[in-house]
Amino acid sequence: MLVGGIVFFMAASLRYGEASVVLPSAQMSFLVTAFLGTAILKESLSRRKIMGIMAGLFCILLLCLC
Repeated sequence: MLVGGIVFFMAASLRYGEASVVLPSAQMSFLVTAFLGTAILKESLSRRKIMGIMAGLFCILLLCLC
């Protein structure tokens, strides 16, 4: 069911933009997961994790601007 959901939502996202922009942005769900893990599960945010989140946000910004 999870794989079917991923395929469905990726195919649906292609209606809103080019595949080279939409699909990599959809794969950035680890950013949301990191914030939820910190808020709900009380995981610690190390400097390395924060740098990874910032790099991911920077990548999304570059994808949207180009």
